[in-house]
Amino acid sequence: MTRRRPDDGGQSSVELVAILPLAIVTVLGIAQVLAAGIGHELAAHAAENGAIALADGEDPRDAVREALPGWAKDRVQIKVDGREVRVSLKPLTVIPGAGEALATDASADAGPGPDAGAAMPAAVSTGPGPGLGAVTEPTVDQPAELGLPGPGPLEFAEPAPVIPPEWRER
Repeated sequence: MTRRRPDDGGQSSVELVAILPLAIVTVLGIAQVLAAGIGHELAAHAAENGAIALADGEDPRDAVREALPGWAKDRVQIKVDGREVRVSLKPLTVIPGAGEALATDASADAGPGPDAGAAMPAAVSTGPGPGLGAVTEPTVDQPAELGLPGPGPLEFAEPAPVIPPEWRER
């Protein structure tokens, strides 16, 4: 006599129905993280364009908007503070409400202004006397203060020859 195996033809269908929502949520989560990463890259690129425009004397807000794709132009906030351009961007969302949580900020500095070179002092000090973070003009007395040979130019030993002398005579 042969024993009959129970019919398990519907088990795989039940397993598929059970796992399908988890697979969909996982794919949507990955897509949302990728969209947030793209949003951050776009914000950084737009901030750089705005800083370049600011350095060139153009309107940084226009440059930021030109650097963004169409979908991002109504999701961006631009703030210009002195020589810094800050861009806030809400990425596209596949999960409702995730845009606020995944909003990204990027900033770029346009560098010193065009007249900054003339206004730079020769020495900058952070407090009374040279200290941590102070930049001063070098003086002749500094090598002696540091225990280095001085006050003249530093003397160096004769450099070792690259080619040994016995090889030079051949």
